[in-house]
Amino acid sequence: MKNKYPFHYYLVLMLMLLASIAFWYFVIKNYKLTQHKPLQQYANTPALPQGGAVGLPLPGNYYIVKPINRNRIIIDTISKREIVSDILNVAIKDTLYRTPRFITDFSQKFDTTQYRINYVDSTINYMQFKVADSLRENFKKKVKTEMASYDVLVWDEALFDKTAAAPDANNKYMHTENLYPLRNINAKNITVAVIDNGFDLQHPSLAGKYLKPYNATNNSTDVRPSAKNHGTAVAGIIVGNRYNDIQGIVPSAQLIPIKVADANGFMSSTYIIKAILYAVKNKADVINLSLGANLEGFDELSLQYQQDFIKNGAKDEESFWKELFNYCEKNKTVIVLAAGNDNVLTGFDPLQRAETTIKVGAVNEHNQKTDFSNYGALTTLYAQGVNVKVAHSGNTTEITQGTSFSAPIVSAFVVALKTKFPQHSGAEIIELLKQNTIVHNQLRILYNKTF
Repeated sequence: MKNKYPFHYYLVLMLMLLASIAFWYFVIKNYKLTQHKPLQQYANTPALPQGGAVGLPLPGNYYIVKPINRNRIIIDTISKREIVSDILNVAIKDTLYRTPRFITDFSQKFDTTQYRINYVDSTINYMQFKVADSLRENFKKKVKTEMASYDVLVWDEALFDKTAAAPDANNKYMHTENLYPLRNINAKNITVAVIDNGFDLQHPSLAGKYLKPYNATNNSTDVRPSAKNHGTAVAGIIVGNRYNDIQGIVPSAQLIPIKVADANGFMSSTYIIKAILYAVKNKADVINLSLGANLEGFDELSLQYQQDFIKNGAKDEESFWKELFNYCEKNKTVIVLAAGNDNVLTGFDPLQRAETTIKVGAVNEHNQKTDFSNYGALTTLYAQGVNVKVAHSGNTTEITQGTSFSAPIVSAFVVALKTKFPQHSGAEIIELLKQNTIVHNQLRILYNKTF
């Protein structure tokens, strides 16, 4: 059969194919250089003219978070929270890759020996700066005015704590909240990330239950726990194997254990941000955060003061967390937060103000708010938070209490909902969750009606 097309026709097609391959090769190569190739210390690099920073590679050490210096921890006079006195965080409210240009412009307007870059995460246009305590408050204002074209958020490096309380007595939440049916659900395709202080992955409760462990403080896979084995207990409530007289609520689900306590035992905003990004990028369906600001003693503040602070205080930090949690929502990752154990209004910690997250308070076996649980309009629902039996160090168990352990009960229920409604958005999952509650003592309390 005679060929319909002349030779030069095929030659043109071949040349077009080669040109396309060459084009994408250079695009991908340039992207990789932009993201990762280290240069000499940026402080010694001449600043580029305005508009010339697009694609500028950043030094490799900018991508490493440094452990918190315990000698730099102070109580902020405004927020009343523990912060690191010489660190400030800056984020650009923009989805475009603008970090290199920002750093170039910043170096032209600021003395980079006084305002030194400490860490960069270009995925979310986020930077951390080392700033002397005496310059910190002025820098917050100055960076917004001098870098106004970027529409930046600026906030302190706040410290977080586990929201566990002291041990108590025996486990009844499975019956109280009608959760036994969830143990028969096939959740093997659902992944839950637990972001916490560390995990004993050799504990029988967690053995063989995990994948992709990550230490957000040093970018390793070493997630061994700190002295207090908090993360093991939280993860075990959700996915734990049967061990002695404990078992997870949805033991067929998969666990991504993410450690956010550094070498000095501190958990900070930066570690938690990295952990959340890691979880989302690894397609976690649910993220459990049983941690929050340490607000012990703040219950002495008047309700009016607390309400005013939630309305007007820490707005940059609030805005950043909302942006980050919106990113999670777009990726269909549901965030579950422990409300906290300081008997203050939920939302005093700006981490808790996003509408797209689930905030969990604690009730006792009589469906009454515990005397320690945070509360108020921003609390999504409550779950049992006393007499919870959990996995403990040394292949043992213990009985404990706290919203730390109410949150994973709800996380487990969200995992179950994800198996039944895999295409639902986070907002739709939250609405379904609210339908699986009862109202008692004017509190919305988890109760399984779906399974």
